[in-house]
Amino acid sequence: MGYYLEQDYCVLGTPDSGRFTEAGVPTTWIWGPGDKHYHSPEDKPERVDPNKLKALADILATVICRLANAEEIKWYNSC
Repeated sequence: MGYYLEQDYCVLGTPDSGRFTEAGVPTTWIWGPGDKHYHSPEDKPERVDPNKLKALADILATVICRLANAEEIKWYNSC
């Protein structure tokens, strides 16, 4: 698909899903660097880049399809 994905988020700190991860609940966090409005008063829906949203949808659709068809799911915990 041409997207770069990385498994280890620990070097970036704990994402919003961090509390679930700490409790043993499998989570994922998809984030792109460089958004100066992230978690600020300017973090608004109208600032969403449609191309980035499409990329996210492509990735999630692929992951969901693979999980649905997997014989076995192995959880990965990078922290």
